[in-house]
Amino acid sequence: MELKDYQAHALSLNSQGILKLQQRKYSEATALFRNGLELLLVSFQNAPRVTAQKLAPAPLLTKPVSLTPVSQPDINNSCYENQQQCADSDDENDVDMDMGSTPERFLLSVPVFEEKPSSDVDDFFVMFGRALHLSFDLMLDLQQKCEGVSPFCSNVLTAVLLYNIGLTHHYHGLEKCESKDMSCALEYYSLAYTTLADQEDIALSINGNQAVPLHLAFLSLANNMGHIHCYFRVFGRTDICVHEIGCLLSNLVNSRPQEVGATVPAELTDVEYRTFFLNVCFFREIGELAAPAA
Repeated sequence: MELKDYQAHALSLNSQGILKLQQRKYSEATALFRNGLELLLVSFQNAPRVTAQKLAPAPLLTKPVSLTPVSQPDINNSCYENQQQCADSDDENDVDMDMGSTPERFLLSVPVFEEKPSSDVDDFFVMFGRALHLSFDLMLDLQQKCEGVSPFCSNVLTAVLLYNIGLTHHYHGLEKCESKDMSCALEYYSLAYTTLADQEDIALSINGNQAVPLHLAFLSLANNMGHIHCYFRVFGRTDICVHEIGCLLSNLVNSRPQEVGATVPAELTDVEYRTFFLNVCFFREIGELAAPAA
């Protein structure tokens, strides 16, 4: 199998894992994400640094995962045809897998559960509750550009799968009040962040003058690590994560060309970015109110 076939299979497994996560089938979602991760690791000639880490055990699926490649996937309308197969096999209601209306974006986010309107959010620190996915067509295009130089797309997909495993533990930990799951989620987020950070220089060089946008993944990881630190009441580390989110948003605003009359790049007005703005503004405001008087 060629590298692109491994990537297509891993991306398909990621899609199926997101569907299982939406159905709150946490064990099955984790197993699918891990199967995709293991498939990618097999494809590497030289194992990436993430393989040196000991990953938390996950239950195996009772039936093998189909690795049949899907032709001409439509990212914006569904996560491959496996979405319908998965939903039909479980005899459940259709699952909303709308990937948004921006096919030109490399990184995409998928709502897992129904999201609160921003006006209804009253949490001290808001979790970014969306799974990550990649644009299949752009992934293949970038893979051709860096072929023989770096397994960039495979490494980014590895980080996405690690993030989604962490997100699964994160949701399960919150639902069951399990500190062990929350700690496990933090470890996976940290692995994903490290894996992604190693790709920053490559992201700036393989796509000509336009850097490959990885900011959504960095924002998601920094945000959810901050949420877990806040859950454990480690506010010093939460503040570090909030500062990182603020820097990422600031760099994004300053580095992107803006439309005439616009105050921020258009993509930052998307609903998925509200969580990041809320946390930067609200957490810092709480910190200032809680600070002792001079």
